[in-house]
Amino acid sequence: MVPFLSAALESILRSLLSRIVKREVLDAADTIAKLMKIDLSIPENAVNVAAFDVGFSAKNELRKNKKLSQLAIMNFKKGCVLFVKACAQRVVERSPLKYKLAVGAGCLDPVCALSLEAGPRRLTLALEVLSEHHWMTGLQVERAHRSYVKVCSESSTRAQLANFDRKKQRLDTLWTNICSQDHKELQYFVKLLSCLSHGNAVVEGGFSVNKECLVENLKEDSLVAQRVVHDAVLAAGSIAQVDITDRMVKTVRSAYSVYREQLQTKKREQDETTELEKKKKRAAALIKELLEKKQRLLSEAQLEASILQDEINFLKP
Repeated sequence: MVPFLSAALESILRSLLSRIVKREVLDAADTIAKLMKIDLSIPENAVNVAAFDVGFSAKNELRKNKKLSQLAIMNFKKGCVLFVKACAQRVVERSPLKYKLAVGAGCLDPVCALSLEAGPRRLTLALEVLSEHHWMTGLQVERAHRSYVKVCSESSTRAQLANFDRKKQRLDTLWTNICSQDHKELQYFVKLLSCLSHGNAVVEGGFSVNKECLVENLKEDSLVAQRVVHDAVLAAGSIAQVDITDRMVKTVRSAYSVYREQLQTKKREQDETTELEKKKKRAAALIKELLEKKQRLLSEAQLEASILQDEINFLKP
């Protein structure tokens, strides 16, 4: 679920960086934002290649091979450092941790909620996003924040959070029990965050397409893609019977690049649509101006014709 996403990704990123970044630099990055801003290109932040820990298994294999020179071992460690660095950069590049809401949703993680500092801090991030996008009003945001701080400081709530077992209990049920009728805004906030991962419900539910589960703002392309996957699994018999072909593997590998291309295509289409609308507005404004000018000229011509007619009538015997 989304509330556990930031903690899991932070753990992965911190684990990778612990192998290639100095301990004092890593300890100073006490928040997710600071952790993602560690510059791996600065030599002062990196550990010495000779001190890189390749792990117990690799150490044993290196010791067994007596023919390896120190230069070969050093080159091996350099390759390991480059690999770990590339993995860490990829996590940062594609990580949802770049989004405030993904980090803010961690306030519903019982471990985070038990912290009187981290919980409200992440809650604030989530509430800011929901307020900016008009999912919650300013009054609702204030009340939800006040309710969260209040319930998380109560001994009964802290006991429930401490005893939460992720393998046996549901997070939404936990927070529903915690939020009483006096905390309706907090209940609404929990409901919104609980629905964030709903887009994968058809997949997590065993490829069961239920029209009642479809989100109202689901893109047509996404809906078609989910239906194609669903039909392919049904045709194969079950998920375990799907034939993993080389073409499928290559497609998955290039999925991110295709995703980026689609984003650029959508952006170009949106820019073209925006430019077309601007042209239409400029044309409409010009037409309006010309019509007003035409009306003004007609009025002046009628007035001049009326004056001439009066002169003609005056000169007649």
